Amino acid sequence: VITAIEGSVVTGSAVAIEESVGSGLFVLGEGTEIDLSDCSISGVLPRDESFTTEPPVGASVDEGGQLTLTDCTISDIAGLGLVAQNEGSSATLTAVEISETQGDEDGRYGYGVEVVAGASVEWTGGGISRAASIGLLVNGEGSRATVSDLTIADTQAAGEKDLGYGIQVNDGGALM
Repeated sequence: VITAIEGSVVTGSAVAIEESVGSGLFVLGEGTEIDLSDCSISGVLPRDESFTTEPPVGASVDEGGQLTLTDCTISDIAGLGLVAQNEGSSATLTAVEISETQGDEDGRYGYGVEVVAGASVEWTGGGISRAASIGLLVNGEGSRATVSDLTIADTQAAGEKDLGYGIQVNDGGALM
């Protein structure tokens, strides 16, 4: 796991994060940055439920942090591929592939990418495949995803009565 908080800056290339618990990358706070290229994040598993009920996340940016990924893969995540949440938080993705995100036993989570609560994602090239429930979710006032040259394929239904949505935009979110 790579965690950057409170103004820390992490840069790197040719990085592999495998079989972690809870998250692969975590960026928290204004002035905090992670910038990785040629990286892979795979096999993120749930934490013990006595610790938290939050889903596992391949990469998370929160509370004004900045995440930049170039030529990276995020795969086999038992929750959410990437989450950007809260105003001022942003992720810039170039040639990033996210695949094989799974929901929990109640059919929750499994999204490829979730952009919520005023965060933003700018994504050029790459795609999302075999996400459970939703490939790309943009939810909440001020939340924004700007995408180009992006493929979303083979989104799976979360449960027997659900559909698999490639893209879902709700409650004032914006997709450009």
